[in-house]
Amino acid sequence: VRGIFGLFGAGYTQSDLKFKWTNGSTTYTTNAIDVSLTPIDLFTVGYGVVTGGGVSNGTLDSSSGSTTFFNLNFGLGPVDLLAGYRMWDATHKHKSGSKAKLKYNEIGLGVGFGFWLIDIWFWGQSSMPPIHIFFISFYLKKQIPASSFSLSKTKSDSI
Repeated sequence: VRGIFGLFGAGYTQSDLKFKWTNGSTTYTTNAIDVSLTPIDLFTVGYGVVTGGGVSNGTLDSSSGSTTFFNLNFGLGPVDLLAGYRMWDATHKHKSGSKAKLKYNEIGLGVGFGFWLIDIWFWGQSSMPPIHIFFISFYLKKQIPASSFSLSKTKSDSI
């Protein structure tokens, strides 16, 4: 979900990364809030901070890291078609003391809907550029195969 007000935006995103093992699989969930800049209507770039996460087969102590992204926006009236690329660099610390370091990328397609919030008219002309907001929904994501994963234990766990 992303709101864009003029040039600046703020958003929330969630990513699920699934690793398949011989005896099953593990899914890591990473949540982030981010800010963005849209210098032209066609291009948005942003940076986010990991705010939390989860793991399918255990309990996390904490999650940290960052995410960066860019989107290409193709306007069709009040609707935008979006193509995006997002890079994740997250660390999930398990209660057991182990850490999972995740570095992966995603590509995505989405749809944005435009709503005019402010349009002030002064003597027949707008006194300021209109401010609009887009909420992105139906964002389909796919991880790119060049993902990296490492699992490490703290020194206190080794014997």
